Amino acid sequence: MNLFKQQPTFITVLNNDVLFFVELNPEKQYKILESIPLNLFLGDTISMKKAKDAYQLAGNLRDKENKLLIIPSYWISNTSYQFQSSKASLIETFIERKLHSEHSSLPDLPKFFKYNAYQSEKEGKMLHVSYYQDPSFFKLYYKLSELGLTPHKITSGPFLCEHEIKNKISDFNNGGKGIIHFSEQSCYLFFYSQGNFLFERDILLPDQESAPEERARTLTYEINQSLYLFSQKTKSDLNEFYFMSSSKEDISATTESIVVNINNMSDLMLEQEHVDRDLAQLLGSLSFFKFKDFHTSTQLPHIPHLKRTREMMWKPVQRAGLAIGIFLLCLIFIEGAYIWNQTNQLNNRVKKSRAMESNEKIEQYNEAIDLLLQDLKRKSPAQIISGIINSLPDQYQPKEIYLDLEQNPSFTFSSTVLIDDIDSFRSSLSDFVSKTNKYLPLKKEMGIQDIEFKKDSTSNNLNENYSIQLKAEFK
Repeated sequence: MNLFKQQPTFITVLNNDVLFFVELNPEKQYKILESIPLNLFLGDTISMKKAKDAYQLAGNLRDKENKLLIIPSYWISNTSYQFQSSKASLIETFIERKLHSEHSSLPDLPKFFKYNAYQSEKEGKMLHVSYYQDPSFFKLYYKLSELGLTPHKITSGPFLCEHEIKNKISDFNNGGKGIIHFSEQSCYLFFYSQGNFLFERDILLPDQESAPEERARTLTYEINQSLYLFSQKTKSDLNEFYFMSSSKEDISATTESIVVNINNMSDLMLEQEHVDRDLAQLLGSLSFFKFKDFHTSTQLPHIPHLKRTREMMWKPVQRAGLAIGIFLLCLIFIEGAYIWNQTNQLNNRVKKSRAMESNEKIEQYNEAIDLLLQDLKRKSPAQIISGIINSLPDQYQPKEIYLDLEQNPSFTFSSTVLIDDIDSFRSSLSDFVSKTNKYLPLKKEMGIQDIEFKKDSTSNNLNENYSIQLKAEFK
């Protein structure tokens, strides 16, 4: 499936009091999907036996987007107002108020209008206002809206014809201009002042081949009548006509019958790619349209529904706002998820840190308790010295006692032993070892072999003295 394929265009056309629902595809082929008399569609008739039900018709056209509604030009009217301000808001408010006061019987009329500002030599700044003046228009519009077929744009043949000519003629907005457009058996006359549409005349003409003279007389009479009406409306004369026809006989007959300057624009009509000829004959003013004019991408001249136009203008802004809102919401969601994740990680780290701090404190408490218990178990230096002194025999004269009670509790002891003979020395050593094991909390029981001894320098003939030294660890 081609996603970029152009979709058919769906439009609605009112011609000769019959409403046509037409589909045009990109290959320039058309198809009339439905048709119904206007009075039956609006429900303005008593007999509905042969009429199509409007709601059933709407069901057949479900999911169609009504791009365009083409109406007869006689449903359109126009007027001019003198107004000095150029602010759009003031202009629209002024026009709404004027139309409401002038057409109080049609309360919906001020909702549909378009205006063009122009300069008048006599009256200064002016506003030319076009609006729908036929009550049937409002019934048709709201009926289509009720059935879900609200048209995006509403226009008529004169606006399209004006649009085509303005693209070719630079001075179209200067003075009075007229357009003569021929079809097979009809002639359409459009009249403009200062580039603004004034009125249209649809003329049914005799056949060119069977009654050429009568055709020329009819055309001449209608054109002269229209020129008189134009001069009454504008208080000025028409400057020139623009002529469009595929028939050379129509061109020559028209040129001979009127005195106004005529510009032949038939080449423009022939060059343009118009809608199918049979469809144009069936639907009337469709012959003025080029195929591209049916697409809303072109700047199609039309009289808008002001409220709907504002809504349509705001739709891109709303879509952009919605897209930005969704984008920001996604950012907020992502940021929220990120913050939530970071918060969880931080909480986990805090919990771990608190757990580690608790464990460290518990370990510190345990260490402190162990130290306290060790200190409680450990004997004081006074007790140890007292135990050493209690262990000493009478012959012992201590020289040095060194206590180490920190990492590896121990003591070092040295003394001079005053004895008479060697037997007394041995006996004193045994007594000292026995008492030391008794009064001191030694890590292991001490024996005589743990004592170092040697003769002391204080020995003499009467006494044989010895020096002893030992080192022992506490529990």
